[in-house]
Amino acid sequence: MTETMPTNTLFETDHLYLAAFLVCHGHQLVRFQPGATGRVDFQFTDSGATRSCVADFMAGGQVNARQFAFTLRRLKKSFPNKTQTVRTVQYAEPSDRILPTGVQT
Repeated sequence: MTETMPTNTLFETDHLYLAAFLVCHGHQLVRFQPGATGRVDFQFTDSGATRSCVADFMAGGQVNARQFAFTLRRLKKSFPNKTQTVRTVQYAEPSDRILPTGVQT
């Protein structure tokens, strides 16, 4: 019997700055939710490109400062309330605003 890797695996981090870095580089934020430690867990589609971008971040990779600052701000504003457990994110474009599902613009 051959095992296959699931096609929808997720990369998860509770590191806010790494999450913002990944979003700035166009990686898809699938959802975020409160973690067991009280921090927010960010979940991205897992791929070789995602892992490569994480390695780039750890090695001091760079992104546009203004884009990074605004992405941090959007992520912080989107944190779930303590009563909510999971929020899904929708994108118009990878660098566009992050909106909870069902929010009209």
